Amino acid sequence: MTTPDTATTPGDAVRVATAESALVRARKLAAAGKNTAATAASMTGLLADESMGLAEQAARRVLAASAEGDELRTQLAVLRRLARFVPEDTVKLSRTIAQHCIRIERYPLSLI
Repeated sequence: MTTPDTATTPGDAVRVATAESALVRARKLAAAGKNTAATAASMTGLLADESMGLAEQAARRVLAASAEGDELRTQLAVLRRLARFVPEDTVKLSRTIAQHCIRIERYPLSLI
């Protein structure tokens, strides 16, 4: 569902906040020397990689709702340059997370 005055969904803002929270948490774990820091970094990388694709889709929706013709093509070209990133190896990250969960037999970032 899109909001009436925009082409974004309420979930778009939630994804940004979630990614930022994950990054802060991973950095805190690393600074504290916790053994879950590497797993937290992998989880954050996985979330960031997925979020970049979703953010680009949301930006395309906004641009399509606010421009057309040559202006839209120009803005999409700018978006492609801004959204360019080197994708993570999500299979490797997922396997790293899964191996850690299996090894400790629980969710890696739980407080228990």
